Amino acid sequence: MKSLLLSTLLLICYSFQAQTTYTYTGTGDWDTETNWSPNYPGTTLDEGEELTITAGAEVIVSNTTNNGKIILLGTLENRSRFVNNGTVETQGDGNLYNRSNMTNKGKIYNNALLTNHSFFYNNDTIINEGTLKNNSSFYNNHTILNRNTINNNSSFFNNGKLTNNGTIQNNNTWLGENITHTEDFSTKVFFDPGKKRDTVGTYTFDASFTMQSSIKFKIDIQSATEADQVIVTNTATVDGKLVVDLLDGFIPEIGAAYTILTAGNVTGTFEEFDFADIGEGKTFEVVYTATSIILKVVDPSATALDDLQLNGNKVTIYPTPFQSVLHVAFARPVQHATVQLINIIGQVSYEKQVTNAQQFSIEGSTLASGTYFLKIIEG
Repeated sequence: MKSLLLSTLLLICYSFQAQTTYTYTGTGDWDTETNWSPNYPGTTLDEGEELTITAGAEVIVSNTTNNGKIILLGTLENRSRFVNNGTVETQGDGNLYNRSNMTNKGKIYNNALLTNHSFFYNNDTIINEGTLKNNSSFYNNHTILNRNTINNNSSFFNNGKLTNNGTIQNNNTWLGENITHTEDFSTKVFFDPGKKRDTVGTYTFDASFTMQSSIKFKIDIQSATEADQVIVTNTATVDGKLVVDLLDGFIPEIGAAYTILTAGNVTGTFEEFDFADIGEGKTFEVVYTATSIILKVVDPSATALDDLQLNGNKVTIYPTPFQSVLHVAFARPVQHATVQLINIIGQVSYEKQVTNAQQFSIEGSTLASGTYFLKIIEG
């Protein structure tokens, strides 16, 4: 009798812990009840419940919450609001497809395709074993472990931890004030530290950072002591255009200096500049060291040649003499010009093409010490 009673109690306890398993087949909305088996659970999948969206199935969700587990072999498309507090796992040809507002507070295991066309907020963990494709605004506020491919075609905000053991293809805008970003990173369009646009922040790369020639590297300055900064553990390869913007009407004074990048090693220089107006008698000067880039506010007249003209366009050259970088600024943009440095025996020691630029720099670290003539040919 004691043995029989014990077995009955164990059976009752087990029945309370059993989970409900659902299957969704066909194409339709989440609340298309005929696509559900064994029955329709409502707009919330509860904790302990599991749903399999079968291969080839397509379900459209609106104002839906997952507190359980979704195994995605087909397509789940969010058109209004989807909140994941549980687990979503894409497999095979599965596609987690966001067209509206999706928030992850649980776990997403992407072994297939995650596509964002609207606002995606990750507040917990995404483990990406497939392809994460962002075509709108993706906010990582916690943790992403990338073991395959992240393809960013719009705005990716990394304000948390990004561990990259795969490939990141950044084809547009990368922003954030992050905690970590592992593995080497290369970007070619737009990079801006800060949790959102037009804010000051610090972005850290726990590896190397490469700026491609087409990049716009944006630095915001908010006060005498507040400016964007990028920290690179290994090598920072610099190229492209440096864009400097001022926030909240702040105007820096002569003598202000901002370390905008530090690295284990800095190579290269910016090719073009787009500086905010800081008033008469002041300009920004970019100083490169072996391990940093410093943005200074200087009086160009102190070390500049500013009485030069190119086809009626005033030209300012500073500093003179120069050691590492020579800056050339025009009163109005030059559409196209050939720039040369010629040594005293008439040899061209340096040449570059300038297109639609109002200011550019000449790197002198590879030049021998001596006297050079600057030649600018417009057209």
